[in-house]
Amino acid sequence: MKIPVRFAVSLFLLVPVLTVPLMSNANPAPSLENLPTGEYYYEAIHASETSSRSILFRKAGRTVIGLQMGANRSCFRGFVEGNRIVNATRVFPPYDPASRQDFQEEMLDLSQYSQVEQELRERDRATLRTCIQFFWR
Repeated sequence: MKIPVRFAVSLFLLVPVLTVPLMSNANPAPSLENLPTGEYYYEAIHASETSSRSILFRKAGRTVIGLQMGANRSCFRGFVEGNRIVNATRVFPPYDPASRQDFQEEMLDLSQYSQVEQELRERDRATLRTCIQFFWR
């Protein structure tokens, strides 16, 4: 079957017209650094590749205090650099001065997570408040 040249050329000319607007309308998710002060909840895109399934945190300027949820549940305080949380101190339950703590130069890369807007359990919000109180002592 022969396709008329005029039809083939017109299809060829339409393809760039159809793809250019799609590419120009693509809005990348804002980086963590550009988010305003507030509380944010993220879930891992590939849970098997990360040590925590989800993260809840409060961001104020470059500082974040939050809660990693999953196998290694912990509170943390760190600093935003692009889409990463760096120079973070983590504290493990029971979240008191005698609790085990560690320092991580690069703790999380939030490009491996997606922001989720959902109602959080009161238990998680209460734990986030505990984390904030721990680091503001």
